[in-house]
Formats: sequence, structure tokens, C-alpha cells
Amino acid sequence: MGWLGDMLQERQKKQRLHQWALTVHDHLASQVLKLAASGSLELKDGFELRFELMVLAVTSCLFRLHKQGEEESQEKLAALWEITFEGLEYSLRERGVNDIRIAARMRRLFQDATGRRNAYLTAWQDGDGQGLRAAIARNVLNGAAREDPRMDLLEEFLLGVKQQIALD
Repeated sequence: MGWLGDMLQERQKKQRLHQWALTVHDHLASQVLKLAASGSLELKDGFELRFELMVLAVTSCLFRLHKQGEEESQEKLAALWEITFEGLEYSLRERGVNDIRIAARMRRLFQDATGRRNAYLTAWQDGDGQGLRAAIARNVLNGAAREDPRMDLLEEFLLGVKQQIALD
């Protein structure tokens, strides 16, 4: 196959990867919206709660992809993380954040999300259930105790995400 065929093949691969990430993201967003709107977490449904839940849900998928260890899994990991931020930017723009403020706001969201992702991934990789509960309680439940009964709802949420989202 010549250079043109290689280029077309690479483009098709990127399109499939983008479509996969978009499908997973949309499903995660649907689950996040459902949990946030249910009121069961006893937190105000708004951008901040949805952001925290989305980062948690995406990170659980990233961890599963990372465990697969294949090159394609690493590409999926990057695509899902990227599409997540495209969704966050879209959400901010829908809320009226203008072009002048969007870069600063996205930079802050990226920093926050990366820190949370790293805390969750480290706890999952180390098998540290208590550390994971502490990170989730701190970030999602605004510093609640690890024993907070809402933690059970979040564990059910993550289990549902794991069962309902095919990562292959």
C-alpha cells in the first residue's frame, strides 16, 4: 500500500477511535447526569458535582484501559481523556463562559481533573480501598467522612459504569 493508502488507513483509525471515545463519553455523561439529578447524593446538582462525577467515572474507565496494557488501549485512554475535556469545554460555553475566560477555566479544570485522576489511579493501582474512599469523599462529597453512607451510592455508580461500558 502506498503513502496515500497508509494516510487513509490512519485517518480511518483515528475516526474509529474518536467515535469510540465519543460513545463511551456520552454513556458516562448520561450516567453522571442521572446520578446528579437524582438528589441521592444530597448535593446541589450543578457543574461542580457533574465535573467531579465525570472525572471519577472516566478515571475508572482509564484504569481498566491501563490494565489492558495494549498499544490500542493507550490510544483509547488518550482519546477518552481528550473527549472528556471537549465535553467540559462545550458545557462551559453552554453556560455562557466567554472566549476570554475559557482558557483559564479549562486550564484550572485540567489541573483539578489531573490531580483527582492521579489520586484515584494510585489508590486503584495500589489496591488501597480506604485511600480511594478518602479521595472520593474529599473530592465528590466535599470532604465527607469515608464512612458516609453516600459512599455506597458512589460505589454502586462505579460498579454500574464498569458493567455497562464496554471498553473493547
